[in-house]
Amino acid sequence: MKNREAVKSIIKAVLLAFILLRPFIDGLTYPIQNSIFHLVVISLVVIWLCSFFWQKGETFLLLKSPPDLPLLLFLLFLLVSSSFSSCHYLSFHLSLQFIGYFLLYWLVVNNIEEKEVKGFLIIILFSATLISLYGIYQYFWGLEATRKFIATHYRMEELPEALLSRLSSNRVFSTFVYPNILAGYLIMLFPIGMTMAIESRHFFKPIFLGICALLLYCLFYTKSVGGWIGLFFILGFFLIFYFFKEGKKILFFGGLFLSLFLLIFFLFFKFGGLPHLSAFRDRIGYWSAGFRMIKENPFFGSGPGTFGSRFARYKLAYTMETQHAHNNFLEIWVETGVFGLLLFLWIWGNFFRAAVKRIIQRNKSVGRRLSQIHTDDTRCHPECKAKGLLLKERFFPRIEYGVRMTFLRLSASKRGNSLILLGLSLAIFGSLIHSFGDFDLYDPSLATIIFFILALAVVMLKDTRPYRIKKSVLTKTALFLIIGMVILSGGMNLREILAERKAKQAVQLMNEEKFKEGRVMLQKALFWQSTNPSYWYRLAEVDQKIALIQRDSLAWERAIEEMKRAIFFNPYPAYYHYTLAKLYWIKGIREGKESLLEKAIAQLKEAVNRYPTKSIYHLELGKLYEFLGEEERAKKEYKEAEKWNRLFRSESEN
Repeated sequence: MKNREAVKSIIKAVLLAFILLRPFIDGLTYPIQNSIFHLVVISLVVIWLCSFFWQKGETFLLLKSPPDLPLLLFLLFLLVSSSFSSCHYLSFHLSLQFIGYFLLYWLVVNNIEEKEVKGFLIIILFSATLISLYGIYQYFWGLEATRKFIATHYRMEELPEALLSRLSSNRVFSTFVYPNILAGYLIMLFPIGMTMAIESRHFFKPIFLGICALLLYCLFYTKSVGGWIGLFFILGFFLIFYFFKEGKKILFFGGLFLSLFLLIFFLFFKFGGLPHLSAFRDRIGYWSAGFRMIKENPFFGSGPGTFGSRFARYKLAYTMETQHAHNNFLEIWVETGVFGLLLFLWIWGNFFRAAVKRIIQRNKSVGRRLSQIHTDDTRCHPECKAKGLLLKERFFPRIEYGVRMTFLRLSASKRGNSLILLGLSLAIFGSLIHSFGDFDLYDPSLATIIFFILALAVVMLKDTRPYRIKKSVLTKTALFLIIGMVILSGGMNLREILAERKAKQAVQLMNEEKFKEGRVMLQKALFWQSTNPSYWYRLAEVDQKIALIQRDSLAWERAIEEMKRAIFFNPYPAYYHYTLAKLYWIKGIREGKESLLEKAIAQLKEAVNRYPTKSIYHLELGKLYEFLGEEERAKKEYKEAEKWNRLFRSESEN
């Protein structure tokens, strides 16, 4: 028993540090650190599972929670869908991330007690305070310093347009890279700070209220419309759940609130009153492309993590390129089909059904208490008198009653932790609402925090029931196999770390024009992840540069074979086919082989098929047709190139 408690203490201490540091390292920008965080979770899970062998007694004790079954089924479906994906690397990479989130969830549910939840929430809010302060610093000083640094050390024409536009927009993103993801983080933590302020003693109230104000101040500088919409929903449903005690009233006023919002949104949209209309128009383009993808494979999807690779084939001409649908539910539908989407919705449906039931029970108990007070003929309830809230009834009867009722609601809510549960539930609800317009669950840092908060909310539900599993040979064998699978997932994370380190070193060497050394590093990266298509693509680029500098025909052959490998592991990106076409084209001209030029045409056609609105691909195909003397085909491709180029310019001007 002592060993078991010692393991729990270690797990809690590491989790405190984990949730404090996690928001500071965004997984999209720092993939190595993201894998390290997953390794920490996996290590804790292995220690926790191994502690069952040390536990005395005849049974294992596991806790059952409402989202358990849909979480497990969704994870199994992700793995099955990944095995049928056209790009196994991307699919298993995303599945590995979700494995980490789910393991973290079960780790928290089984090792953190209800009385310890507030301590973790204080750590989360402290971390959010630092993130917000850095965001505010970024707005007033940091962005300008970053612009000066980039202008001094980089060539502006070589930088991505998305980065330049983000730096010039003055929209803060703090540590989350994207302003909208920062907004999703802030609105998720706002209801937690708000309920902690209401529930806390007088000394701590101004501290939590100050944190809430800081979160809102930073949210303002993100200039995220989706963030303010999410905050509007959080506040609206907080008032509904806080002041209504019957399920029917909550349902009625919740539906009325939602209907009014949709009506106001429609009117603003129709009369051009929505800010950032171009961003909203881009999202319409993303969603439209997503629904066209769904039509091809509505039931099982194209495989987890493949949306970004497939998007170009379905995008509208004016829509910006993207890796995500900016709608988590739509993206999950695209990648895992309707069955995956239903399982995903089941996770949140099970949780909210249990949470709403619990909150309504609290409201009913408070309502009964208020009804008793309402029928009391005394001038003031003793609790109000003790707090100095007695007012002269002949002057302020309604004000006194309102103050008295508000105080009693607050004091009644303090008798349990249901108010904290309401804040946690609204945090999850707000993140899901925000996910309708962004990709919160596809940002590793934010997704980790969402599942951590979900686990804390389940702990507060008091709806977890223990499973008592006998220590038979069968259960010990099953537990041993589970530990083995968890260790295997940790090994995959370790391979990602080792591969990414070598790839990062390769990029640095290539920037220094040390191509041979860079090639060696890329080969080492491929040793750890031989199915990563981006590494094969980079290797082909290196060999192409070596071939051009040294006029090495063997290096050119290697580049062609490496591009074929990249396409084999991920056939979707159009620029893979375009790069291979250029390799065939140049080699065909040098060697005078028309067969290579035919291969170049085939790859350019595939590039056009994968990205039909990209004018440069039509233009290059037209040039190749013209070179081969096929004038009619060349004219047709030139017309297509001009059409898409003109359409893009006209849409951009509007």
